[in-house]
Amino acid sequence: MKRILLALLSCAALQAATITFTPGTVTSSTGTTGAGNGTTNGNSATWTSSEGWTVTARTYSVNTAGTSAFLAAALQIFDVLNGQALGLGSCNQSPSEAVGSSNCDNTTGASITDQWQFDNGNPSGSDARDFLLLTFSQPVSISSLVLLQSSIIARDTDVDYYFDTTAANSIVANVTTLATLGAAGFGGVNTNNGDNLQDLTPGCPCPTRTVTLVANSGVWGLLIAAQAGESNDFFKINSLTATSAVPEPSSMALVGFGLVGLGYIARRRRKL
Repeated sequence: MKRILLALLSCAALQAATITFTPGTVTSSTGTTGAGNGTTNGNSATWTSSEGWTVTARTYSVNTAGTSAFLAAALQIFDVLNGQALGLGSCNQSPSEAVGSSNCDNTTGASITDQWQFDNGNPSGSDARDFLLLTFSQPVSISSLVLLQSSIIARDTDVDYYFDTTAANSIVANVTTLATLGAAGFGGVNTNNGDNLQDLTPGCPCPTRTVTLVANSGVWGLLIAAQAGESNDFFKINSLTATSAVPEPSSMALVGFGLVGLGYIARRRRKL
């Protein structure tokens, strides 16, 4: 009987799911989010995992000094190029990246030569630092991210990230700042340094790097950015792997039926 119970519990074990951020797998969206069409500041897109939970992506920017409030930016979902899914990019409202400018005119849908990247901004200029906020429909544990480096520009993939463990939390554009992230429910910054891939071969497949996150659980939101205090990080965000903290209803139902069956067997044995 003990073996049967263990088998039932193993069936209900939480399974990791990987979401690759492509236009064709979007469950729902607000604003314009298709490949080649991410032209609306504040737009968003949602994906559904194989385990049933959802993740929604939005992008923001903060000035390179880190003192301004978060401004809504434009999210771009890049399609597959030469057999490789490219993932998420962002253009913010700084003069050098404003949607419609020569750097973010969006005329080359799956291009990797544009400014639709997550970067630090130029500390000596008027650029801004890009942020991606991922929010989840239920608490998860996030094991890793895959970053994709532009193969045109020799840049690094250093990343900062913050966990949000407050279900009701979200960044409020024009109000939330880096200094008030803690009050909004986010933990402290975690840093992961890249390996300076420096691949200059035009086109894709592009260099990728898997970022293994520090141990976490009960995460409702993940805020990701190119590392603060630098100016040479330049990447898209390709995919995420996470495990739900809540078992699927079907798995729980299976365990429930199993326990009822075990109880029936035990009663019959006592009567014999």
